[in-house]
Amino acid sequence: MKGLDGGYLGWVYGSAPLRMMAWGDVYLQYWKETLVLDDSRCWREVTFGNYKVRRKNKRRDDPEKARRRAMVKRFQQKILSPGFDDDHKLCIPYMEADDILALLYVHKQIDCIVGVDKDYLQIPGIALQGIGSDPVKTIRTASVGRRFPKAIQPIDTPMHLLLTLVLMGDRSDSVPRLLPARRFDLYWEVVEAKRFCYKGYLLFGPKFMRNLVLILLPPPVLLKKKLKKMSHLFRMVEDGSYWNPSNFMTIEEVISDVKGRGSTDSHRVRGAVRMWKDYFSRRIKR
Repeated sequence: MKGLDGGYLGWVYGSAPLRMMAWGDVYLQYWKETLVLDDSRCWREVTFGNYKVRRKNKRRDDPEKARRRAMVKRFQQKILSPGFDDDHKLCIPYMEADDILALLYVHKQIDCIVGVDKDYLQIPGIALQGIGSDPVKTIRTASVGRRFPKAIQPIDTPMHLLLTLVLMGDRSDSVPRLLPARRFDLYWEVVEAKRFCYKGYLLFGPKFMRNLVLILLPPPVLLKKKLKKMSHLFRMVEDGSYWNPSNFMTIEEVISDVKGRGSTDSHRVRGAVRMWKDYFSRRIKR
């Protein structure tokens, strides 16, 4: 079973010439798979107001990007319309597609993600595949790592990539860079430390925690139990136990939690989002 990233499919639809492909052709190819779409409200935007602001500014200043975005929105509206293949689509309040797909993968409910978001590669053993105008191939950590400066290469493990994204930031999502210019010595000081998350926190403070929380997949807001101490999150990431499926709510639990309380928001997710928002607002100066 594969999970199809609706945002990626929409991007392919908005980018590819009609003579090359139509979204319907691709969707029919994967129609028995699970199609996951972003919710209009993202928990990352709630906790970090500048999330993806760079993309929004680019669309505002570039008519072509605005046109493609409009096409993607029309695609998503059609998919989300009642009665359109309700058995195979999934959209959950506060969640982006990659959050849900990562959760499904960790719980072994899917064995491959059809999408090319580099953030997926932090998950141990992840299998990714491109579609349409992209070559159908497995996306590997090393190929993504080559996009970064030579001074921090090779980036060939999921944990190394995760720390790179946390320290170097992610311009596409407007996640700020922490590493000062040309201070690659600090980068290796973190990466080579036994307690690398703790070391990162000592050097960069709560901003390291902010970037880690924004980039982790599945996201900490889907943890089954509330963190008693923030340092517990560091420990889980450092020893690799973070990605143990027993740490996370199942997709059935998330959906049941949303529907069972007669609310459009999940009580546990909403509580976790509020916790991180308060944590960042109290500790990080704007």
